[in-house]
Amino acid sequence: MSGKLFKNEKNHTAFSAKLLYYLRQAIPMVMGANIGTSVTNTIVSIAQIGDRDEFRLAFAAATVHDIFNWLTIIVLLIVEVISGYLFVRIDKQSLWFIIDIFTY
Repeated sequence: MSGKLFKNEKNHTAFSAKLLYYLRQAIPMVMGANIGTSVTNTIVSIAQIGDRDEFRLAFAAATVHDIFNWLTIIVLLIVEVISGYLFVRIDKQSLWFIIDIFTY
C-alpha cells in the first residue's frame, strides 16, 4: 500500500497541503471537545443530586473543571488567533513521516 497511493509529486504535495489545512481546522475542534467535557461533567454531577453532600462535592468539582476548561480555551484561542502558535507548534516532521508512509 505504501507508495501506491499517489503516483506523482504533484498529488503528494496536494495531499500534504490538504492535511496541514485540516490540522489547522482541527485546533478549534479540539477546543470544542474540551468544552464538551465541561457539559458532561456537569450532567454527571447532577446525577448525584440524591445525596446532598455528594452533590455539593460533585458539583464543586465540576465547576472547578469547567472554569479551568473555559479559561484555558479563552487564553489559547486568543493566542492562536493572534499568533497561530498552536499550529506552529505541530511537529511537522512527524506529519511528513506519516505522509510519506502513505505516499511512497
